[in-house]
Amino acid sequence: MLEKGIIIGIEKHFITVLTKDNGYHKLPRKPTMYISQEIEFNTSHIIGKYLLAKRLALVAAAIVIIVGIAFFINMRMDKSSFLENTVAYLSLDINPSLQFAIDDEEKIVDVNYLNKDAEELMKDFAPKGMQINEALYIIINRCREKGILKMDEKNSFLLSGSFDLDNDKTKGKKGYSNSKIDKLLNGLKSDIDSLSGGLSEVLVVKLDLYDLKAAQKKDISYGRYALYKEFEKQGKGISIDDIRSFSVSDLIKAYKDIKENNATYTSIPEVSNSSKALNTKAATLMAQTYTPNSTITPAPTQGGARKVYPSTSDIIPGQVKTPKGIYNFTPIPEETGTGLRGEYYDNIDLTNLKYTCIDKQINFYWPGGTSPYKEIRNDDSYSIRWMGQIKPEMTDQYTFYATRDNGVRLWIDNKLIIDKWNAEWNVTDSGSIFLNGGKKYDIKIEYTNNSGNGKISLMWSNAMIKRSIVPTSCLFPSTAKLPVRAGIPGEGTGLSREYYDNSNLTSLKLTGTDQEINFNWGSGSPDKVIKQDGKYSIRWTGFVQPLFDEDYTFYINYDGGVRLWINDKLEVNDWAETYKTLTQTRRMPLKGGRKYKIKIEYFNEILAGKIKLEWSSHSTERSIVPMSRLFPAG
Repeated sequence: MLEKGIIIGIEKHFITVLTKDNGYHKLPRKPTMYISQEIEFNTSHIIGKYLLAKRLALVAAAIVIIVGIAFFINMRMDKSSFLENTVAYLSLDINPSLQFAIDDEEKIVDVNYLNKDAEELMKDFAPKGMQINEALYIIINRCREKGILKMDEKNSFLLSGSFDLDNDKTKGKKGYSNSKIDKLLNGLKSDIDSLSGGLSEVLVVKLDLYDLKAAQKKDISYGRYALYKEFEKQGKGISIDDIRSFSVSDLIKAYKDIKENNATYTSIPEVSNSSKALNTKAATLMAQTYTPNSTITPAPTQGGARKVYPSTSDIIPGQVKTPKGIYNFTPIPEETGTGLRGEYYDNIDLTNLKYTCIDKQINFYWPGGTSPYKEIRNDDSYSIRWMGQIKPEMTDQYTFYATRDNGVRLWIDNKLIIDKWNAEWNVTDSGSIFLNGGKKYDIKIEYTNNSGNGKISLMWSNAMIKRSIVPTSCLFPSTAKLPVRAGIPGEGTGLSREYYDNSNLTSLKLTGTDQEINFNWGSGSPDKVIKQDGKYSIRWTGFVQPLFDEDYTFYINYDGGVRLWINDKLEVNDWAETYKTLTQTRRMPLKGGRKYKIKIEYFNEILAGKIKLEWSSHSTERSIVPMSRLFPAG
């Protein structure tokens, strides 16, 4: 028995057919079959039937499928009709050929692979939502991995594009759009140059929207279509199929032959493995722009002269040098970095700031028993924060390495790249981020040392730079004001202190005044006069002066044992080594402006030592009790 139906699904060996009675049938696949094709088949060939749900649901599904097929066909015919956020279209031919639709933020809205090489190259990679230059970086690196591009040989690229003048954002702004597409194409050309070591041959062409749509209908890249138009205008008789099959390097050579001498133009040679080989070192070809119905003329250069980068064989660790023989580029004096601002703290948790300076590089080693500066205790317990900006010289994916003893955190462009805030020693951790050459990015490095030697170095690498210390020239110190907690008015100067060289408050070694009770000594000691690291005791005495008539709660964050008296009343009594790290008092009514006696006793017997005194009230957020409200005894 014969039936008719429409093919709505194709698998490797089978097809799915929808019949007029809303039946789904699985049949053997034939090579000539395609989706939406109406076929006639014998019911004896049916492999199996899908269980049907309600008839109305199937009808609705069929309508959706048919509409989807029509939409897909329309999409293939004219992509610009459905990409509402698109303001420009780009294509890149290496020999894989790809097309991109991008929005006004230069992010990829859609991508189309024009040949099998492109499909294979982009397998497991979805660039939608990426910045176009970041996607190009990944594509070029994949081409290197597959041997399509060679690091130390000339590589040919055909880059093309057009603004969508029918888009609401560009309609009626032809001059503006032309300027934008020129800037975009030249910027991408510069990125390709830097990524390929300054040895690339990049031909840049620009189309109008009519040629762009014609290229889409012929299923050919915009750049290849632009060259087809140029060859057609010169009467060279090169067909669309020829344009599809010839390598990019052959097409560029043919175009250059036309421009140099039309009379002696020779046909493009047949494509062969040898003709695809890119094996000649050459200077970079300047970008060129295609204008419909006219000759191809040089495109405007954006931002003056640009840098040309050498092959990896010319790289000195930590440096990028310009190879000899590159011409037509005038160097522009550039801002040179001086390093990062270093903030040095006398605790392991970035509290108790003692010293600031400009460090040219992050590459330090402090032997155990010493400290970075004399203002910091020589007990191996300190922390440092470096802040500023980093400006890479080339666009690329950068890997940053932190060799450390002990903990480190690294942010670049406000992204946490490395997060290893622990007590490990002599280890190296890494993280990667894509950076644009010549652009400054915020950078912050936090480091802590808790015991023994202190060590921290910051290195980087990319496709062109061997792993090396980040150079001074790429680092710029922060000019922001150091963070200062909002002050609470008052005339206090802190609490009287007594430091003991044992854990039972009997071997007094040091007296004086501590401005705040906010310490984290790690495994060291509070002061060099204390000989027993990790075994000591302290007594603070004096007065605390609330600001308001309110109920106050006091908190002590600690490691060890602690006691707290307010007005000679014992409010906290945790005088034992426990795993408890936080204790607090009851809410107690205090009078604003009145001074209350306060005494804190603390001891540590093993490992890390820390103690912080905080308070809170209705009008005061929980915070360190400030120096301005603390007064020494006597």
